Amino acid sequence: MEEFKYATMSEKKAMTTIELGGYHCKKRKYEFKNGVPIKGIKLRKLIHPIVVGALKLDRIMSKEKTDMLNKEKRPIIYACTHIGGSDVERIIEALNAPSFLFFGDPAPMYKDTGVHALAILKGTIELETKDKEDRHISYERAIELLTRGGDLMIFPEGAWNPFEHLPVMKLYSGTARMAIETNAIIIPVAIEQYEDRFIVNVGEKIRTHKDMDYKWLNRILRDTLATLKYEIWETQPRLERKHTTQQMVWDGVSVKERLEKQREYDEKFRQSIIERRSEYGSLDDVYSTILHDDSPTADEIIASIQNRIEALEFLKRELQVVDNLFREIKNMRSNRQLELDSQKEQIINILIDIGKRLDTIKEINSILEPVSSSLEEYDFDSSIAKRNEEIKKRMDEFQREAGTYTIKFYPSFRRLKLHIEST
Repeated sequence: MEEFKYATMSEKKAMTTIELGGYHCKKRKYEFKNGVPIKGIKLRKLIHPIVVGALKLDRIMSKEKTDMLNKEKRPIIYACTHIGGSDVERIIEALNAPSFLFFGDPAPMYKDTGVHALAILKGTIELETKDKEDRHISYERAIELLTRGGDLMIFPEGAWNPFEHLPVMKLYSGTARMAIETNAIIIPVAIEQYEDRFIVNVGEKIRTHKDMDYKWLNRILRDTLATLKYEIWETQPRLERKHTTQQMVWDGVSVKERLEKQREYDEKFRQSIIERRSEYGSLDDVYSTILHDDSPTADEIIASIQNRIEALEFLKRELQVVDNLFREIKNMRSNRQLELDSQKEQIINILIDIGKRLDTIKEINSILEPVSSSLEEYDFDSSIAKRNEEIKKRMDEFQREAGTYTIKFYPSFRRLKLHIEST
C-alpha cells in the first residue's frame, strides 16, 4: 500500500497553494483507504458556539448585516444556494446549527489561516472536484457523517451562480442521493446579498425515504430553492422602469449595439461575484464547476443569454442553422457517387439534429410570445405572426423529410424523442 507521511505545521506553511492542495488530497485518500474515521463530531457540536461567535465578530468588523426570513432547527442536511463572497460564513452564522461543511476545491483555504482555522473548528468534508476518486471519497464520508448522527451543509449547485436572472442553477444529484441513502431530512436554504446586507430564507423540511427517486427529489429541491430565492427578491422595493424602448438611452442605438451593451453589463455583474473573493478562483473556474448536460431547457437558455432581446437573435441564428442543414440534405441527394445506405444514415442523423433544434426553437418561441408585443420594435426582421409562420414552414419541411425515412416526431417535456424505422 502507498505510504503517506504527515507533514508538520512548518512543512505545510512552506508549501505552495498547489502543493498544499495535493498534500491534503493524498491525505484524504490515504485515511479513507486505511479506514481512519472522521474525528471530532461530538467535539465540534460542543465548540460550535465559538465558531458562530467568531463569524459574528467577522461580520461586525466587515460592517455587514444578516437578516433571517425564516428559522428552522435540527436539520440533517442543509442544501444551500451559492452566490459567492462570504455567503458560506453568513449562512453558518444565521442558521446557528452545528454541521460539517461540504467544501469543494479547498486548496486556497489552506493558505488562508483564519478561514482554515474556522473550517477545522466547524468540521469539513473536503474534495478536489476534478479528482474522481476524491469525489467518491467525499460522498462516502458524507454518508458516514450522516449515519453517525452528524449534520451536513452542502451547496448542490456546485459553483457560485454567475447568472443574474437565474435564481438557481442545475443541481448535482449528490445531495438527493445522500439524503435518500441515509433517510435524511433536507432543509433548503437560499441566500441573497444586497451590497453589505445578506438575506437568508429557510424552507420547510423535505422528508425523504429509501424508495424515493433521486431525480424527482433533485427537481423538487431545485424548485424549492428557486421559490425561496423569489421570496427574497420580493422583499426588495420595486424599481420603476422607464420607457427606454422609445426614448432615453436607446435613441438611435442599433439592436447589435444594445446587445453588446447588455453583454458588457452581464460580464461586469459576473466579474463582481468573483471580486467578492478573487483568491478563491476565477470566472473560468466557476464555469468549469457548473453542472453541464446535454438537455438545456428553454428557460435555462433564456436565462443564460440573460435577456429576451438576445433570445430573438438566438431564434434567428437557429433557424438559419436549420436552413443550412436542409440545404446539406439536398446537396447529398444530388451527389450520385454517395452510396444509398450511407446517404440514408447521414440524412437521418441530420434530421435528428434538425428535429432537436426545432423542438428548442418552438419552446423558446412559446415563452417569448406572451411578452413579444413589448419587444417587437427590436425584432425588425420578424413580427410575431411572421416568426410563427417561419417556424411552421421549417416544421412542415421537417415532417415531409422525416416521413421519407419514416422518422416519427414525438415532442416531449423539454426534450425531443425520435423513433427511427428502417424502410
